[in-house]
Amino acid sequence: MIASLPRNKPWWVLCAGLALAAAVPWVASEFVASVALGCLMYIALATSWSLFCGATRYLSLATSAFFGLGAYASATLLDVLPWPLVILSGAAIASAVAVLMGAAVLHLRGTYFAVLTFGMTELIRHAVTFVEKQVSGTVGRVLTVVPSNETVYLTVLAIAGAAVATALLVKRSRFGLALAGIGADEQRAQTLGVDTRRVKVMGFALTAAFAGAVGAAMAVRWTYIDPPAVFSPFIGFQTVLIAMIGGAASIGGPVAAAIVFSLLSETLRLQLPYGYMMVLGLLLILCVMHLPTASHRCGSARRLCCGGTAMSNAQPLLEARELTVRFGGLTAVDAVSATLHAGEIVGIIGPNGAGKTTFFNAISGVVMPTSGTLRVEGGVDLTRRGPHLYAAHGIARTFQTPRVMADMTLEDNVRFGMQFAGRHRTPIAGLGSTGEILDMLGLGGLAKHIAADVTPSQQRLLEIGMALGTRPRVLLLDEVAAGLTEIEVDAMARRIRRLRDEHGLTVVWIEHAVATLLKYVERVLVLHQGRKIADGTPAEVVRNADVVEAYLGDEMEATA
Repeated sequence: MIASLPRNKPWWVLCAGLALAAAVPWVASEFVASVALGCLMYIALATSWSLFCGATRYLSLATSAFFGLGAYASATLLDVLPWPLVILSGAAIASAVAVLMGAAVLHLRGTYFAVLTFGMTELIRHAVTFVEKQVSGTVGRVLTVVPSNETVYLTVLAIAGAAVATALLVKRSRFGLALAGIGADEQRAQTLGVDTRRVKVMGFALTAAFAGAVGAAMAVRWTYIDPPAVFSPFIGFQTVLIAMIGGAASIGGPVAAAIVFSLLSETLRLQLPYGYMMVLGLLLILCVMHLPTASHRCGSARRLCCGGTAMSNAQPLLEARELTVRFGGLTAVDAVSATLHAGEIVGIIGPNGAGKTTFFNAISGVVMPTSGTLRVEGGVDLTRRGPHLYAAHGIARTFQTPRVMADMTLEDNVRFGMQFAGRHRTPIAGLGSTGEILDMLGLGGLAKHIAADVTPSQQRLLEIGMALGTRPRVLLLDEVAAGLTEIEVDAMARRIRRLRDEHGLTVVWIEHAVATLLKYVERVLVLHQGRKIADGTPAEVVRNADVVEAYLGDEMEATA
């Protein structure tokens, strides 16, 4: 579920925790206040890290870079700006660097992203060291005028409280839903209307802002700061470890883990410094090895297809002209042209490797064509644009293997598309709500079930529901009958026909169940070795000599 806690309870807990923590400097010893400050520091860092990385499952090792930038901003500006502006400056500088860093590396994920963020952290540390040596002739800065300990403590408390409050707000927002969708299946989120690149950069910048603010506040705890101290990898690694052990997808988990680890750190680093660091490193390795990832879903979708050609004088909803897709020396789609008009049901057939799914990928924005053009209604050119823009213009799709948001309910899966691509589109008559869509698909009684818990055939239906949630005009269905029984195939075909007859959708359907497809579609596009070899009515296509020779031969003739 997107929100599993009662709406008011987390806020009451947060307010109570802040009230108790605020009293510490005045009722406890200086040592206890120092330990509490360390707890608050890691609460802010771990919570803000989880806000982005826990939702998207991107493993960032850049926390120490943002912390260090905030610390140096504080050291530089402390003498010229009021304390609140110093903190805001640290947050702003870290956030700006995160935008640049994110724009450069957020197209990667998994190990590549983690290594690059760590590498960029080291690059920033050495760059600061170089500037310090060239400008000031030293490698650090002495802080002479600093706020009181109470001021620093309350500042870090406010940052930690703001981090938790922001996490609560984001978790229940469209932005948080987009982050969760990226973590579940990034490419699927794109096809449902999420501009994933923009969302990722914004989320990365938000988590960096908190790290920069914490760094700016904590810098004054050192009399002398230098790059090795404030850009310490230990800060970044312990933040990641706290968040992952506490549960990066939760909010309370990182808070509790931050308290426990801060107490252990103060106790063990003095008595067993090397042993503690070894245990910390081992725990981090174990966490990374078992980190849930959706990257396999992103990679598995590099194979897809679709089409249609003109049989009407009306303005087309989707038009592909001389579309070509090459992967290295392999031409998967070779100069295919197709036009889709309102109210059509078009089938696409062809042998395995014919380029059907790659064509589908190209006309939904999942794969960028090597050449050719793609235009939607109104003549808008979407060639080489992202999948979220195709979804925004009414092009929705399913995948060969059902790709649903496994940790969300069926209801939330359908609502996802409504919140993004379907947000500003006119509802489809009779399919304006999640309930209506699920009822039409026969899934109404499972609305509150988690998507991972339903059967594969129900997941196929759910994926159609996710596409319908975007309120499309063109629905691209990629082998939705695969793996179904004969009875289920017939039921699926009737539902597809209803989408056109009762709700006015244009449907393009790839299917290997040729007899069923030819029974329900009105036009057939045949691909072979990446080229279009036929386009016409089912009766015309099954009598086409090239189709009979290239595809199913006598079996196709029997379907006529």
